[in-house]
Amino acid sequence: MKNTAIIILLIASAIAADATVIGVSPAKLEFKNAARGQTQTGYLTASTTDEGLRCSVSTFGEASEWIKLEDPMFTIPKSGQHRFPVALTVPDGVPNGVYHAVIEVRSSRNQADVGGTGVNVNAAIYINTVIEVAGSEGRWFKVMNVTVSNINAGQPVKTDVQVKNNAARPVKPTISLRMTSRDKEKTYASTSLSRDTVESLERKTITANTPSTGLEPDLYNMEVTVTIDGENVWVNDNPFYVIPEGAKIEYYKLEGALEDATITNANMTLGEKATVNANFRNTGEAPVYAILRADILANGNIISTQKSQGEYVEPGRTARMTVEYQPSTEGEYVTRIWVEYSGLRTAVREARIAAWKHYEPKFNIPVNFTLLTAILAVAVASWLGLYWWKYNRRD
Repeated sequence: MKNTAIIILLIASAIAADATVIGVSPAKLEFKNAARGQTQTGYLTASTTDEGLRCSVSTFGEASEWIKLEDPMFTIPKSGQHRFPVALTVPDGVPNGVYHAVIEVRSSRNQADVGGTGVNVNAAIYINTVIEVAGSEGRWFKVMNVTVSNINAGQPVKTDVQVKNNAARPVKPTISLRMTSRDKEKTYASTSLSRDTVESLERKTITANTPSTGLEPDLYNMEVTVTIDGENVWVNDNPFYVIPEGAKIEYYKLEGALEDATITNANMTLGEKATVNANFRNTGEAPVYAILRADILANGNIISTQKSQGEYVEPGRTARMTVEYQPSTEGEYVTRIWVEYSGLRTAVREARIAAWKHYEPKFNIPVNFTLLTAILAVAVASWLGLYWWKYNRRD
């Protein structure tokens, strides 16, 4: 019995002798006032008083996917330490609140440091990570695409609206449709619906059907307005064809290009206007309704958006469009220019404009031109008198 006890004691001693010794600080990692979409970095330090260690780091928990480990495998030298980063990025749309994750640091001895017949026992440390998401729960939603399908006479007009919601809460868009003649002079039908909810972080296509009873085969326009929380986030015109009943529906390529964009009076005095000129060419196979747009940016932020009157552009034709902008303050501005057509948009071009104040002299001294003329006349007369006296005096 004594021999058995001694053997058990020796085995336990061997195991204890080969267990790894590791510590990680701080014992709790906190990210306070974490902002959505921005990366914050915290640091942990692993240390040992033992032989060299091999370490691996992993995460788990509700917020583990927000954490990026840039140094998931490392070694610690004998009686040394290793500092490693933990990067956190909170996704857009996450509501305010406190979230948790766990960082696991697992260690084992370097193979070269394991000797004898002892057992190498791994050790693991668990670091509680607390993430406090704060700040304004701003709205962020966007209409990604709008399509209006061509139809046979008598069929309803199908409109698909794709909405992306990156806000921290669900939204319920209101879609208003107005079916008009191609010149928008006559309205044939209008409808509004607000039945679909787009959940947080969801992309959803909402379909609406508008009766087309009585429409003759021709080209028409569907005006689409999307409103979310009382704000119009999309207003656009979309042409579509009504073709004879029973005829085969053909699909036409919609394509356009911003051929050039210039700014007249790009350097101006406050109070003047800059004119944005653009040529849009319809390179597709069907007419499109085009609008020139110009975003004015100061310090990287959009401070104004200018829109031109809409124009129908036939295939192969080019339309010249303009908008004007009058700066209210002195400074330099970036102008982003593009054309929106039938739910699509061209490439964006950038140009710069600058507005300056009138130059006013610091000292404003009045000038008497009559006095100056008299002084000049006396000077000339004096010079002539001296000249005559010099060459005509008697010796």
